[in-house]
Amino acid sequence: MVVVFGANKSNEKLNELNIKKIHFIIPLIIILIGFILSYTIYTPGIYVTTLLSVILSIITNRKQSKEIEDTERFEALIDAIIAIIITIIVLEIPTALNGSLGALLELRLEFIAYAISFIVCFNMWNFTYNLFTIINKIDYKSIWTISVMLFFLSLIPYLTTYVSMNFHEFVPQCLYGVDFIIINICSIVATYQMKKIDKSNTFLQAAFQNYNNFIITIIFTCIFIIIGYYYYPPIIIISCLLSIIMAWIFMYKKINLLKLI
Repeated sequence: MVVVFGANKSNEKLNELNIKKIHFIIPLIIILIGFILSYTIYTPGIYVTTLLSVILSIITNRKQSKEIEDTERFEALIDAIIAIIITIIVLEIPTALNGSLGALLELRLEFIAYAISFIVCFNMWNFTYNLFTIINKIDYKSIWTISVMLFFLSLIPYLTTYVSMNFHEFVPQCLYGVDFIIINICSIVATYQMKKIDKSNTFLQAAFQNYNNFIITIIFTCIFIIIGYYYYPPIIIISCLLSIIMAWIFMYKKINLLKLI
């Protein structure tokens, strides 16, 4: 970073960044302390201090109100992460023991879990794609909120395998549902933040005038988590699929209304 800064002294945007600021230096100091702790008294110290430095960087960045108009690189990162997540889900599907139809049918639960997870991931890509087609700028708060959303989305491959191996158990199904709920909450927070920094964007304000789609999805999934606990656990992952279909229907109607305005 120092080399880049020194080679571009006339770059105004790089000068605004100012690598000498304390919020750049403190995380490095914390990591160095972690190395010392790991070498002397506490071996996992480097992991703990690295986590602390990341959290500190996130908090510092969230306090900055700098607006970013160039969103293409962030969009590309989102696309790449979602593509990798879907690829991992596919690779987690076990191969049939032999070439018979019976052996293939034995994997039906794995295919059901994969199909639902694929739709969950594609729905998130569809959401981010449509979102970035109408926004004009973002800030660090919205970037980190979407990053948190992507983190929970990245848990989908593991949860898909966990669910497929324990399809009729409540705990894996519940964890899948909770992860799905958190993803939707992050979507609400991200769009709310984008509306705050881009108040002149009438289409963005109209598209997210309310959050009924997300709220209905969250409530719908919570209800079926309760039903799954008492009656049939697989209804939880199925409810995630049904809530996405409901959201698509509501969004389609909203788009048609916006066209009439």
